[in-house]
Amino acid sequence: MRKPSRPAAALPITLLVLACAAGSTLGTAQGASLTNRDKRQYELEIRAGGPPESRLLKPGEAIRNFCPKGCSIGWSGGNEYLIEGTDEVSIEDGFMYYDSPAGGSSSSPPGVPSLRPGR
Repeated sequence: MRKPSRPAAALPITLLVLACAAGSTLGTAQGASLTNRDKRQYELEIRAGGPPESRLLKPGEAIRNFCPKGCSIGWSGGNEYLIEGTDEVSIEDGFMYYDSPAGGSSSSPPGVPSLRPGR
């Protein structure tokens, strides 16, 4: 007679643990963050593949976990910038800057605009 390799009751518990772990990983979708460090507010136009979304960003306000697959952001009188879903950026003096470079390294010196203009 053959012995089972694992007890029958352990299989449903194992599946439940795996399902919970997968659900917690899937539920934590990351996205970009944008902080307005200027003294004025900005009417942003965010394009992420669908119709553009308008968003008012007041001084000191931040948007977190948006554009998880990347998007372009522009505002009246400013450039349009392409950002990726993991970027942490801010608006200062009418320009967009990286706050935290992806992967922990920077290709631009501090204080130099380092985002890719979209147009």
